[in-house]
Amino acid sequence: MNTCDLLFVEDEIQTLRTDLFMARLTILELMSEPAKNALEGFSGCRSLEEVQRWERNAIEKLLSLVQTSAGERHSLLEGAQRVSCPLCKKSRQGNHGSMGFTFPRGLRRHFAGTHNSYQCPVFEATLGLCRQFFTR
Repeated sequence: MNTCDLLFVEDEIQTLRTDLFMARLTILELMSEPAKNALEGFSGCRSLEEVQRWERNAIEKLLSLVQTSAGERHSLLEGAQRVSCPLCKKSRQGNHGSMGFTFPRGLRRHFAGTHNSYQCPVFEATLGLCRQFFTR
């Protein structure tokens, strides 16, 4: 590659990074105010440990937000309460045909993307913003 090609590639990479940043900010702006409040502070992370702490705290705030909004709850199955995701509105179908994530464990796993679960794309975008601020 010559110098001109490298400059073009570097410019293209910077443009894509900016576009991704703006798309993530747009997702955040489309959230409800309570959800935005639960996710505040992502831009203040300056280390990997702070990113991880922010992620844990944000998930707990989102779970407490769901606890206060009974309208999103689904039927009980064997004593396990099920809820829709307050961010992406997904409602996973359980093994027995029940809708929603078990609360709180299943929803926590959905936010974090752990235990082979599909991570909430809205939370993932906000986490991406947090990491972008951290790496700047």
